[in-house]
Amino acid sequence: MRGNGKVAGAEVLRSPVQRGACLFAALGGVLGGIAGTVDRPIVGTFFGAVEGAAAGIGVGALAAMGLAWLSRRTGSRWALRVVAGAAGAVVAAPIAAGPVGPGPVVAAMLVAAGMIAGGALGPLIAHGTQPGTGGFAAGARLLAWGAALGAAGGGITGLIIGVSTYLPTAAAAAIEGAALGLVSGSVLACLAAAVAVLPRLRVRQ
Repeated sequence: MRGNGKVAGAEVLRSPVQRGACLFAALGGVLGGIAGTVDRPIVGTFFGAVEGAAAGIGVGALAAMGLAWLSRRTGSRWALRVVAGAAGAVVAAPIAAGPVGPGPVVAAMLVAAGMIAGGALGPLIAHGTQPGTGGFAAGARLLAWGAALGAAGGGITGLIIGVSTYLPTAAAAAIEGAALGLVSGSVLACLAAAVAVLPRLRVRQ
């Protein structure tokens, strides 16, 4: 029992709603960051990622409730993927058409990416991961490092620009740069986690 407790305690996101909100926030942040970067790098990345992450939290939590209900009534992972894919499209559509919209071709690609990525996440949100496959802890650490490095790099860059242009506003420039860098670093960390961590996760049976 103690060993089982340790395994259960190692799972960071214990409920489907937590997993749905966090994973879809990351998905929305990445899609929004891409859309904003195409429109206006760094500044657009910031606003696009924030907009996408905010939408992803709500949609992901609602979708997770539906996925949890569906998983108790069917063993079909394709059913979970269809529902989650639709939720991914719901997250991507306003990003593609929003104020930082990247144009029709890229917008269509973003919606398609949202559907595919959302569908891939569906079983993971509904069931969680098997013990011993890394769970979500590695992704959380990667995200923390990305955010910290991005904030540090942005803050230093902002400070240098502030000092070289107008010294009294150097502190404000550093804070602004740190905020922009934090979000940009988080977007890159989410992409890195999608490549390095998600393929290693195994869905609970």
